[in-house]
Amino acid sequence: STFTSTATPPYSYHPLYLSLTGSQTIGGVTSADEDVLRFDGHNWSLLFDGSDVGLVSTDLFAFSVLDADTILMSFSTNVTVNGISVTPQDIVRFDATSLGSTTAGTFSLYFDGSDVGFDTGSENIDSLSLLPEGRLLISTIGNPSVPGLNTGRDEDVLAFTPASLGAAT
Repeated sequence: STFTSTATPPYSYHPLYLSLTGSQTIGGVTSADEDVLRFDGHNWSLLFDGSDVGLVSTDLFAFSVLDADTILMSFSTNVTVNGISVTPQDIVRFDATSLGSTTAGTFSLYFDGSDVGFDTGSENIDSLSLLPEGRLLISTIGNPSVPGLNTGRDEDVLAFTPASLGAAT
């Protein structure tokens, strides 16, 4: 018998992104609950510094990194960003001009939850992901009750196929 070894990549080709519920230091990187950390398999770094863009009074509750400079986000409380009033049932899009310890960019309303029946505290968004074909996967903190859905539980994932997005979702 001959043993054949398999090479293990020196780092992750698919980094881990996370946001914590409080201030912490991990791998020498300090973050708050409005930040996004990146782990490449060896090193931690700050991907998104929420305090740089005015997010000091809310918790980043759900997010999805779309590409090198675009992140979808939902927050735990009502917040105003770039003059846009956002509720925990909404999703904003952040288009970065810079990320990391000096985060800058603009927010725009991506998903107006009230337009599609997300209008109670149980429908606060706690997880989201955008599929390549454009469907939005959403989970809520409670049991959602939205048009076209008879029963929904907080552990379910809803698939939303948009006809339009933004202020007229």
